[in-house]
Amino acid sequence: MCMNVTSARSAPSSPATLEHLAEVVRLRRVRDRIARDYALPLDVEALARGAGISARVLSQQFALVYGASPYAYVTALRAARPTQPAAPRLFATAGAD
Repeated sequence: MCMNVTSARSAPSSPATLEHLAEVVRLRRVRDRIARDYALPLDVEALARGAGISARVLSQQFALVYGASPYAYVTALRAARPTQPAAPRLFATAGAD
């Protein structure tokens, strides 16, 4: 007996599953943009426009997937990552000869 391995591995995707995957990809792109541009002025309206959805839908879907609104995500990211490089050391500390 020979079993068709390809059919067992790749079940056909339903339109609902494909739509959900498209939403997740869209939200991942928004998250990636936030991670890349967190030091720049960002607002939910602009992020939503870039994703092709309303700000309300973006906020709801983002919170469902990532556990925080886009605004909260940006705020947490800014708190976790410094936006300015550390100042250069101008003076040596005592005993560092």
